[in-house]
Amino acid sequence: MVKKQKILFICTYNSVRSQMAEAIINSRYSEKFHADSAGLIPGGVDPYAISALNMRGIDTSGLTSKSIGRISDRKYSMIIFLCENARMRAHYLPVSDRTECRLVSLPPAEGGDPVLAYSRLADILINMFETDPLFN
Repeated sequence: MVKKQKILFICTYNSVRSQMAEAIINSRYSEKFHADSAGLIPGGVDPYAISALNMRGIDTSGLTSKSIGRISDRKYSMIIFLCENARMRAHYLPVSDRTECRLVSLPPAEGGDPVLAYSRLADILINMFETDPLFN
């Protein structure tokens, strides 16, 4: 049996990108990885992020916004920053074998429709995981 790699996704607020990444990895790549997410200043899980994931059949149960301090005693195979602000401001991190950056921005809400923007973000993250050698 292959040991799962533990991944930590970090963003500033742990409300959108890192939450979505955690759910996608745990839903679609659970045979190889276990993902957690955290932020510098937890801001609660964004309901549009939940909606975009649920529309794709991705399980969002159990997602909660967490601070890095709350999980600082854990060890990870990889820590992946999804935003530059968090990468620049994270002064302490849990122990990890590797740190990576995969900077992902929230697409603009065309016509003021946030659902569309979050849906595009979900697709961007899914595509990133499908094509990035780190996950394959």
